Amino acid sequence: LISARPGGNWAIDEDPATRRTITLDPLTDELVRSLVIEASTTDLPDTVLDRIVPQALGNPLYALELTKAVESSDGDDIPDSVEQLVSARIDALSADARGVLRVASVFGGEFTMRDLEAVLEREIDHHEELNEFLVTHSRRIEFTNALFRDVAYEGLPFSQRVTLHGRVGEHLEAGAVEPEAIAGLLSEHFSLANNHLQTWHYGRLAGAAARKKAANVEAAAALERAVRSGRTLRSIDNEAVAGIALDLGETQILLGNFERARSAFDLARRSSTVTHINATAMIGIGGLKEREGQFTQSHRWLNRAQESLGDDPTDDRQVLLARSKVHFQRAGLLHRLGDTPGCIIEARMALGNAEDANDLQAMAEALQRLHLATVYSRRPDRIGYGPRALEFFLELGQFDRASGAHNNLGIEHYFNGRWTQAAEEYERATEAGMRAGSMVDSMLGSLNSGEILSEQGRWEDALERLHQARRNWEGGRYPVGLCAAKLFLGTTYDRMGETVEAERYLTEALAAIQELGLEELEEDARLRLLEHEVAQGGHDPVELLEEWNRRSSSVHEARFAQIVATALLAGHRTDEALAVVNVALESADGIDRAHLLRIRSAMSDGSDDDVEAQQIFDSLGVVQVRPLPIA
Repeated sequence: LISARPGGNWAIDEDPATRRTITLDPLTDELVRSLVIEASTTDLPDTVLDRIVPQALGNPLYALELTKAVESSDGDDIPDSVEQLVSARIDALSADARGVLRVASVFGGEFTMRDLEAVLEREIDHHEELNEFLVTHSRRIEFTNALFRDVAYEGLPFSQRVTLHGRVGEHLEAGAVEPEAIAGLLSEHFSLANNHLQTWHYGRLAGAAARKKAANVEAAAALERAVRSGRTLRSIDNEAVAGIALDLGETQILLGNFERARSAFDLARRSSTVTHINATAMIGIGGLKEREGQFTQSHRWLNRAQESLGDDPTDDRQVLLARSKVHFQRAGLLHRLGDTPGCIIEARMALGNAEDANDLQAMAEALQRLHLATVYSRRPDRIGYGPRALEFFLELGQFDRASGAHNNLGIEHYFNGRWTQAAEEYERATEAGMRAGSMVDSMLGSLNSGEILSEQGRWEDALERLHQARRNWEGGRYPVGLCAAKLFLGTTYDRMGETVEAERYLTEALAAIQELGLEELEEDARLRLLEHEVAQGGHDPVELLEEWNRRSSSVHEARFAQIVATALLAGHRTDEALAVVNVALESADGIDRAHLLRIRSAMSDGSDDDVEAQQIFDSLGVVQVRPLPIA
């Protein structure tokens, strides 16, 4: 069961097949009025109700708290905010009860009466007036509402907070059988107590444990505390701080916090004089530049890292791993730029260094890059790069990387016309990415499954997946992924006949792709926009035919043929359209072949073409296609 407030910076997957979402809408004014009347212990006049209802904003807690505030006053003094009214109620407590409540707020979560008395260093009298603020379950005490705790905490002077957090940390540490098991809690208390040595110690432990569990939000918070404290301690050397900063940078990438990741890598680079640490930080920055579409700068950072590592033979495992990371990162960059041969060369160099270092994770990463390059070169993965990479990642518990491996296997199935298997791999990719807490990786599965749903004619389902990816990547500032999401959204809206939305997303995507310099994706984007324009009758078929005759070999040839033939057919140039289709059919397969057969059938009595096209559509799970825009 997951609860989330609206307006957060991450989105819960709302796939109806796996999750059920219950949205709690604000109460209507009538329901708020009824709630206030029912909860009040005195008869409130309509003039007071008319003031409470709009101020409650449909929130039942606000309504109840405003009601209590009114009943404890003369009805004329209604607080401007719920925080103000809670603060007023806390101020109305006896001095001792108020003090106990404020100290209790320092614990944050659950605590016991023994904990509270240890920190206060005295026995506590029972205060019935605290019953509405605190509740006890099996001797564990907690606040009845997080708002009560927050307001009580805000009422503490800063110096007192520092002292109390120190006492709480020391008490919890002394009472724990294994303090390492509550390292996250201890690092937080010691950090707020300005105890840097203990924060450094427990922050590192908590960060490592949280990363292992893919609890990346917790990991980032603990590692940030450790880095901040480590920098203030003369007893901690810079290399140790730099190492933790690298871990922090990698964790922030998983969360989609690219600016924070860059700051962490910058800190590691400035702090360290050790070659492999400095190089790894530069590789991290190069990877961020790639994600942001700054490919020239990415190349420069990777070149700097490689130059610092040198190319002399070595048996230094850390240097070998850093070299493997450089080649791995550059392989990904070259893939992004459409240079498949270059990607293969770099991935093989990454694999060689990884094998020399005898590092399973580095080997898996290189195998994953080799698999992706093989898939996009339309060659069978006879060596088994993909399955081997996935096996290694799962063995290591690297679910973010496993997500990428599942995605690549899905792409391989997609290209080979096995769309059911592709969709299954994309779903596994999404699940693995979510398990790893990786915003980028989990949304790749949504993007790719959305593309399949769109081509199958399940357009509403496709929009849900594609908008989910767009929303997360827009909020996470991942421009390359955002371009792809907008591109697929534009095509989906086009297939649905939503021309305004289609043109908006396609033109936005193309402009962003050109700005980023994504050459291979640009060709795809231009074809999608051209397809949309032809459907609207916006292109001269003769010009398109001339462009077809000047064409060079391309993986998009069959798609371009469909666009040209459709335009010619709409212009009643049947013979020329038929010639284009026949040429393209010589090499077309899968969904492209089905669409070409469908176009040829429209030019003649193509019953055989219709049968073959329908067989292909059925095998791919296609339920509907857009009507041909033929006059």
